Amino acid sequence: MKIPFATRIRFDGDPRAYGMFSDMIKASAVFRYQKREENEAGQLIATIEDFENAKLLYIEIGGHDRDKYTDAELRVLNAIVAKGGEATQADIQRGCYNLSPGRVSDILNGRGKQGGGLLYKCKDIIVEEGRPIRYRLRSGFNPAYSVSIDLMEPT
Repeated sequence: MKIPFATRIRFDGDPRAYGMFSDMIKASAVFRYQKREENEAGQLIATIEDFENAKLLYIEIGGHDRDKYTDAELRVLNAIVAKGGEATQADIQRGCYNLSPGRVSDILNGRGKQGGGLLYKCKDIIVEEGRPIRYRLRSGFNPAYSVSIDLMEPT
């Protein structure tokens, strides 16, 4: 399988996810193998249509697994967004329809395991120490979409 325009793909997101995305381009070409050309080595040649199909599918499924949020995590993120992108734990509790402080803490920090929870998973949350601690989202953060995929013009 050959993707002749691979060097023109601009993929801003988890670098490990690019492999999954390129596999989706290849799968689109294989799915349409009867309509695709082959090179002299017998490899199918992916087209821009395959890129566009892969892009739509990738966005539709929500990107790479690591970036997907649970329903509870989305509720917390949306509660922060609703407060203008900055919220205390109490604000989050109210925005999530009065979740308990312990449950909000579990969602943010994980349950008893180091490197778990939303603070680990979402690099766009900034923790501002103080009393009370504030959770701020980077400007432009969208919990539903955090990848940009484009095809640059040939040079």
